Amino acid sequence: MAEERQQVEERRADGRGVVPGEAGRASSSLSAVLRDATREIARALEVVPGNGSFALSHLLRPDDPHALVAVRVLGADALVPYRLAGHVPVPEDSLLVGRVLDAFPSGPGGSEVSRWRHHGLVQAARAVLPTGGGAEAADLRVSRAADIVVPDAAWVREAAPARLPHLAAQLAALAVPGAESSPLGAELDARAADLAYGFEEAVDRGDWRRAAGAGRWLALLPGAPSGPLLDEGTGRIRRGAGDDPWVLLQVTAAHLLRDVRT
Repeated sequence: MAEERQQVEERRADGRGVVPGEAGRASSSLSAVLRDATREIARALEVVPGNGSFALSHLLRPDDPHALVAVRVLGADALVPYRLAGHVPVPEDSLLVGRVLDAFPSGPGGSEVSRWRHHGLVQAARAVLPTGGGAEAADLRVSRAADIVVPDAAWVREAAPARLPHLAAQLAALAVPGAESSPLGAELDARAADLAYGFEEAVDRGDWRRAAGAGRWLALLPGAPSGPLLDEGTGRIRRGAGDDPWVLLQVTAAHLLRDVRT
């Protein structure tokens, strides 16, 4: 049920699901929460960290049901300002993420993508959130067996080349320093040439979301082709995607990852 709920909420959040009546109004409200949160996270990647400059739990309150779904949809990107831009988390962030993991546990019936997205959020929480003492830390539920096991990534090598940018976009939140040596990163790196080709095709088609997700991974992977492909492509994505906050988040993250590599 949790997996079905996640899939429904993800469809609603990106506008693929329209529900009439009260459910439709709830979907619209969730979409607004998710859009605003994504925009603020993207902005946080571009500002110098400072006191109160960014805190996930100030942006998305732990007692707001929409906030839990928004973090679930964002996945590890909910915490990416702490990973890539040096912002400092607050204890309430652990409470929020703990409630998300409790509400949306990883289950055996989920897809490979959903298992990796859950794993990515768990790993991000372990990397950046406070864990020492207090009720907030106790609520950070990252010690269950399902949360510790690293999902399989062999399925990536069987994916059709045309599908790789789509997979990269779905898993873009996992593209952070160190992920290139994970099983998922290693499989994507082995297909970096296919991913680069798919990135270029997505840019040419104006498929900005797929292109942005693929570009973020290409900025991280050591086997990605060198040259101006990524810079030129992300420039076109930024100009073409307009005010799409998710695309802006991925492009900004890609630039930060490229700077780390160089």
